[in-house]
Amino acid sequence: MLGPFYNEKTAVATLAKCKDAKLWKKFVPTRDAKKKFSMAFYLHTTEGFLAKYLTMPPQDQMYCEVIPDNVPLKIYMDVEFKRNVAPNVDMDECVALVQQCVATLLKMPNLVPFQLDASNGEKASRHLTWPVALKDKEAVKSLVKHVVYVLKEQGAPTTGDSICGIDLAVYGKNNQGMRMCYSHKPNEILRKLMPYPNKAVNARMAMEQSMIAHFVASLPMLEWNRPLEKKQKKAPAAPGTTKRVKETRDAADLPLDLVLLNQVKDRLHNCYPDVYFAEEKMYDEKIMSLTLRPGVICPAAQRVHESNCTWMNVNIKTRMGEFVCSDPDCKVGGRLVRWGCWKF
Repeated sequence: MLGPFYNEKTAVATLAKCKDAKLWKKFVPTRDAKKKFSMAFYLHTTEGFLAKYLTMPPQDQMYCEVIPDNVPLKIYMDVEFKRNVAPNVDMDECVALVQQCVATLLKMPNLVPFQLDASNGEKASRHLTWPVALKDKEAVKSLVKHVVYVLKEQGAPTTGDSICGIDLAVYGKNNQGMRMCYSHKPNEILRKLMPYPNKAVNARMAMEQSMIAHFVASLPMLEWNRPLEKKQKKAPAAPGTTKRVKETRDAADLPLDLVLLNQVKDRLHNCYPDVYFAEEKMYDEKIMSLTLRPGVICPAAQRVHESNCTWMNVNIKTRMGEFVCSDPDCKVGGRLVRWGCWKF
């Protein structure tokens, strides 16, 4: 292992001369009262570093994996929030929403992330790493921005200034560091990042599954280049003139608010571009119901139903919408499963 280098440019310049070496960061305690720690850089091969890291005393495991630009990366997220800012938000609920959203966007309903947890009484903190790769950090950042947008549209919990605690800062500058499994910051050894929910998982396996820029070659390489099309305010459409309404069967014969109908469709298409609208109906003179096919991932079944659809029901008076699963087997307390809270 070469280092420490306390200057990033020097470390990067040395890295260019070292075959197969990778860059690693370590937290270094400081005596500066205004700065809790600084960072030192080290150079080592992946296998050489892991062999050394996994045999270190726990108090020395203060390392970060360096996430470079322009290389394939696993999809990753840092989800965290202070409990006093969001006292009623549950971390497991946030992770479940994030997991469902990623699976829907990538059309991989069984895709689940490997989790690391460093939560304590003051802060909830979870690192998520998915066993699929995108071409570079910008692609990962684009996907995560889509996730944030979709979750915000669905009324997911807010945690201060973020949605579900998703931290977009980790996709910033080149050579950004992400704390590694079992790692901790100086003087915070009790806040180690540990595998979750099973802390006793094999250490080598935990490292391979949680690292972001390593052990990528054997994973599925996905394409993601979808631009984020945020909703825009539109002038009210004259009844019967909106193209999407004309293409939908029987729409012209339904007593629907066509402006509201197209607002609903625009937002659903932005979040779920593969769905189409099989039918629109009015119930009780106030509920506008859209039948979506194929449906979206049902939180009860944890998948998209093959034979049953999903409804989006919108109260035209309150302009609030929610998803409803049409599968009679998906019931909670005798009622069909409902989720989401969209304001139109």
